[in-house]
Amino acid sequence: MASQIVLPKSQSKRGFAFEHLILNYFKKTGIYEIIEWSNWVHGVSGKWLQVDGIVKDGNKKYVLEAKFLERPISIRTTGVMKKLHYLDDLRCDGIIYASLNGFEKDMFELQNTTEKEIKLISWNDVKSDVLGLVKHKPYHYSSSFLDSFDLSNKVVKSEYGVEVNVGEKIIIEPYEPFQEFVVINTEIEVWLRRLPMLEKYREEIIRGSFWYLEGRIRIKPYSQNNFLSLKEAWMIEDTFSGYASCKYDTIKSAIQLIQGKRKIDVKELTFLFNKKGHNIGLSGVRNILENLRLLGLMNKQRIGQNVFYSFTNIGKAFANNSNPADKTFREVLNKWPPYIYFKKAISLVGEPKRSNIGKFINFFKTQYRPYEPYAKSLYNENKVMGLILWYKKFG
Repeated sequence: MASQIVLPKSQSKRGFAFEHLILNYFKKTGIYEIIEWSNWVHGVSGKWLQVDGIVKDGNKKYVLEAKFLERPISIRTTGVMKKLHYLDDLRCDGIIYASLNGFEKDMFELQNTTEKEIKLISWNDVKSDVLGLVKHKPYHYSSSFLDSFDLSNKVVKSEYGVEVNVGEKIIIEPYEPFQEFVVINTEIEVWLRRLPMLEKYREEIIRGSFWYLEGRIRIKPYSQNNFLSLKEAWMIEDTFSGYASCKYDTIKSAIQLIQGKRKIDVKELTFLFNKKGHNIGLSGVRNILENLRLLGLMNKQRIGQNVFYSFTNIGKAFANNSNPADKTFREVLNKWPPYIYFKKAISLVGEPKRSNIGKFINFFKTQYRPYEPYAKSLYNENKVMGLILWYKKFG
């Protein structure tokens, strides 16, 4: 059987992996030159716009929109009319849509009638070409970066000679009905993207250790030419992914509602918020709980099909107010990698305020650029604004 492409279990991260799969296909075949990997891009108007990628063919530039959906995509599901409007803002000539399950009829009709160029790529049309780029022997799997490796119990063995012990059994599940894809744990899949960089920094992986996933992986890559080392870039990415800006009062309210409970899920906390008169939906509550987890105040545990959150020791201290709550939160915040390096960046970028958010986004984009696409800057407008609010309150 041909090598299978590994995707993360998380549905949102799966979309991100598909973006990289298409971009790496473009890169390895030379069909397009990659200008931007999945990122936030500053438009001519001054707006920040999220793109799955920007590619170039001769003198023409295209925005990539990659859709990993379980049905054909349409004008409604793509929001293509809105995206056509910002092509000029991005100085792009057209859009390339790559879809796992093809397109509805209205997308082909739009392609033939709009002034802007729209290219439609169905996964089935390029599948054989993509799989042809993968080394089939002796390896059994490929990452979305089209790098080959094997999975053996708890170990990832890369074609680059790198072995990573992930400390837990790697469970491989089929992704029906696409036999060319399999799914593994999201926290492990992220390391498949990083394997080439581990090999590149092999000589620097000495003296000290970078603990990841509660000490299961020990590594310390370092670059002297950057404000951020690769180690630090990954630390930020790992603890920033899923963070959404929210007010401190909201954090405190959530902690108070959860206090005294051994565990809680999104639905129960949403009910408690609504009971108190706070109109917060499921996605908003999920963001709050994820923020508490990312800050180290809560643990996350899957039991069967359900996901529950429970206090860490420092979360309990915050909830019980054994230390003044603001003081406890300040201590937590100042140990959080995205905040640590945001504060360090202030000395180079200037005092943070709403009007110079773009300077911070550009600063971190520059720091991550040497590591792209193996590391990803998550400092976007929403997240930087959230950090500014923390900074104004806690310093």
